[in-house]
Amino acid sequence: SEANAMNDGFMKMNGRKDQESGRKKKCVEPFFDCGSGLCISKHYVCDGYVDCPSGYDEAFKYCGQDACHGKILCDGRCIPKEMCCDSSVEPNCTANYVMPCCHKILHPGLYQYGAFH
Repeated sequence: SEANAMNDGFMKMNGRKDQESGRKKKCVEPFFDCGSGLCISKHYVCDGYVDCPSGYDEAFKYCGQDACHGKILCDGRCIPKEMCCDSSVEPNCTANYVMPCCHKILHPGLYQYGAFH
């Protein structure tokens, strides 16, 4: 089976080779290939915290000079502001859950117990 064990956004590739090319298979969407057989959720790429053993997920190639530029620091990681958007004010926001650290940037009264009201 192609199914790989996944836990907390991480997945270890089973080392099977692609029949056509003979190369090891890469991570499938929505995962990022650490280049070592480890796959991580793309949400963990360029978040200011090294998840890949090689640090590849925070490399300049993907993140530029500052992986946290224009993002919000949340529990030791940088998250896009869009993850904290206020759906009652921003018509393009479809968020119905907000991370606990996001209440700091929302209008008081719009945030309660992790959901918009």
